[in-house]
Amino acid sequence: IRDTQNGFTYQGTYSDNSKEGWWEVFSENRLICAGNYKLNKKTGYWGYLHTGHDKTSKFVNYINDTLNGLAREYTTDSILISDGHYEKGLKKGYWKYYYSTGVLKEQGDYQNGYKSGWWQSFNNNGMINQEASYSRNEIAGYVIKYSKGIIAEEGMQFHGKKWGVWKYYDSSGALLKIEEYDAE
Repeated sequence: IRDTQNGFTYQGTYSDNSKEGWWEVFSENRLICAGNYKLNKKTGYWGYLHTGHDKTSKFVNYINDTLNGLAREYTTDSILISDGHYEKGLKKGYWKYYYSTGVLKEQGDYQNGYKSGWWQSFNNNGMINQEASYSRNEIAGYVIKYSKGIIAEEGMQFHGKKWGVWKYYDSSGALLKIEEYDAE
């Protein structure tokens, strides 16, 4: 069956009024999405080609119409820019993000769709910028900030505020000062 709605053309088969098997979606005669349906629900690996404002391609796995399994995103030049897994529709486990040049940008774990645990971020030259402990997408615990790959400062942070003892270092990594912050 071929059906056109809202400027998109959908092509696939039905069985007992349910989408079944391989389906493709076109926009202006260009394939933008394809994958399998089972009993009217997405299942297996799906590809979304050069979609969204950043024109990236995404390849994700579905179980019973819910994101579950490997997920990868690429630039139009086929450079990997994200790599991770979903479980029951939420990001789960270890994820990596990359700049459009392919240089590692950020890496760490997700729990229940939130950044959780130890994360590292890097500048576009691959030099480390920061390491921090996260809870529910927010820095919650120890933070190490770098300048040109050398520790510049470190301490605890909660709800966006410094807390407890913080150490500050000069450009060679030598300790400059120690300050203490109160929890407010």
